Formats: sequence, structure tokens, C-alpha cells
Amino acid sequence: MRAFRLILGRLSGLLFLVLVIAGSVECAGWRGILPLHSTRTDVERQLEKPLTNRPDLAVYDYEMERVSIQYSTGPCNVKFSV
Repeated sequence: MRAFRLILGRLSGLLFLVLVIAGSVECAGWRGILPLHSTRTDVERQLEKPLTNRPDLAVYDYEMERVSIQYSTGPCNVKFSV
């Protein structure tokens, strides 16, 4: 019984630590573009002409990287299933 409490206590502490770390992580920006904050206008102002340009996707091709940016086509509605 004592070993079970010890293991349960350690797992609870680990879970708490993971939740605290996950809550404090922010998305890193790239070339001044911040995920879930920058608008399409912000992206188009910051980057050159895209290789592919669709209403929901833009692809930019650079010398050392290829970047795909997906745009929302409507409001963000998240519904979790129980």
C-alpha cells in the first residue's frame, strides 16, 4: 500500500509538472509571423509572392526552406467530444 502511494504521488507530481510546462509554452514566430495571431495580410506583407496561392493555403519557396501556411476558411469552433 505504501509503495502504491509513493508511485501515485510521483505520477501526480510529474503530471502537474507537465501541465505547468505545457501551459507556459508559446508558439515561436518565424520572420515576424506568429501562429494563431498573424492575419493573411500580415503574412503577405512580410513574405514575397507565394509559389502556390489558394484561399486556404500559401506555399513559399526559399533557397534553404519551403514554407506552407494554412489559413482558416471560417471562424475557429472547437467542440470536444466526451
